[in-house]
Amino acid sequence: MRHDAYSPIAKALHWIIAVCVVFLVPAGVVMANVPGLDTLYNLHRSVGALVMGLMAARVGYRLVNGAPAAYPGLGAAERFASGAAHAALYALLIAVPVAGWAGTSAYGAQIMVFGLFELPPIMAVDTSPDKAYALQILNVHKVLALTMTAIAVVHIVAALRHHFIKRDGVLRRML
Repeated sequence: MRHDAYSPIAKALHWIIAVCVVFLVPAGVVMANVPGLDTLYNLHRSVGALVMGLMAARVGYRLVNGAPAAYPGLGAAERFASGAAHAALYALLIAVPVAGWAGTSAYGAQIMVFGLFELPPIMAVDTSPDKAYALQILNVHKVLALTMTAIAVVHIVAALRHHFIKRDGVLRRML
């Protein structure tokens, strides 16, 4: 598919995942700093699992249907930055939940997805008293999530710049 705008399915996946990330990042920060929030942990894990599934669908859809060509008014540097940011976001939107799943598995905690089913563990449980290995994996999860957040903020600022300053059609393609 090589149209001027993204398809309704691509748009829906983009915005649903964006809303999930807007929840996940602050929830993760709160969880890391406020003890005893089991309900928030469970919701964070469920939404993270949802993002994994949605990203699988998004990648599959894009492989089958493609994406619109780069906006014609973009210069070479903007096309490169856009491509790099999108590639990084796709990779991180997969890597962050997988790292969270691995760290949670190593910690020995369940991932019950919205009370419907449990994700199987993908790592052996860290049986050390201080859970050092599990905490290292969860630290990688945190660093990846913060990196993803930084790239997403740049992505949002660039989209707003195109819409309000350059007044071109870049943002409208995803609206």
